[in-house]
Amino acid sequence: MADGSVVEKVLDKVSGVLEKMTDMRMFLLGLTLIVYVDIWLIQANVNPGMLTFETGIAHLKTVSIETIVACFLAYSLLMALVFPALRYLIGALWMLISPGSHFHENRGAEAKQFSNWALGLLLLSVYSASQGFLVPAFQYKGMIHHTWHYLFLDGFTVMIFRVTIGLFCFFCVSSALEKDL
Repeated sequence: MADGSVVEKVLDKVSGVLEKMTDMRMFLLGLTLIVYVDIWLIQANVNPGMLTFETGIAHLKTVSIETIVACFLAYSLLMALVFPALRYLIGALWMLISPGSHFHENRGAEAKQFSNWALGLLLLSVYSASQGFLVPAFQYKGMIHHTWHYLFLDGFTVMIFRVTIGLFCFFCVSSALEKDL
């Protein structure tokens, strides 16, 4: 009977970890961080697909602490101040365009934060894609550019991937444009 309780505790812990990993807000925040780091990799002309773990660590050793702190400070400021301010401006524009439209007045702080992060993911993705478009052909163009080219392949799994990316983009756009003033 003691073995059953240990197994149950382990299953509860594993399900709790899986639940946190599949929480949409954390997923969105993780994606924004990945896209943001990808922007820095494009600017540094570092292709993560060509790095081994050993060379990746060697590259990290050459980066100054000041650069790492600046990277995460800028990311934090974007996520905490810039994207919420942009969403507020979008909401104000919605009020000017359609003053009698429906607003979500009872949205909680988590729902507003999710919408802010969705806007952040969209804007960072657009910036990453445009930055990747402007680099020469032999350089790393970024994860968004790679994903974009992958969408034009043929096959059933690519079709499922296209639908998934399309639905996710629609979800992010609709979340980012929700009005909550």
